[in-house]
Amino acid sequence: MELENEFTSNSVISFFHKLQFLDSSRIIQVFTEKTAEPHSTIPKAKESSNSALTIALYEVLTHRRLWSDFRIIRVISRWLKHVDGSMKYGINLDLISQCPGLLQWLIVSDAEVK
Repeated sequence: MELENEFTSNSVISFFHKLQFLDSSRIIQVFTEKTAEPHSTIPKAKESSNSALTIALYEVLTHRRLWSDFRIIRVISRWLKHVDGSMKYGINLDLISQCPGLLQWLIVSDAEVK
């Protein structure tokens, strides 16, 4: 009964807003930091970057609150337009191919997503 007074509807809503903000900030950082750019010629750095990008994409595509967030969609779309093919092809497609968000992004009519 003590927790009943601690968690009000406003505090729960505030918690989810903060969680959404922190998640989107972290995902945006992955797709905008220097390791997500193709300038690195060190194989270890590229491999690490590809792993981070794959994990971030997997996380985004498995959580509805992330794959429907316009801030994340905008950053990933911008990243896809400006990154070279080696970074795109370094992402583990087997891991993300069964994610529900991928199907949703493929059928949505929004031009920013496609």
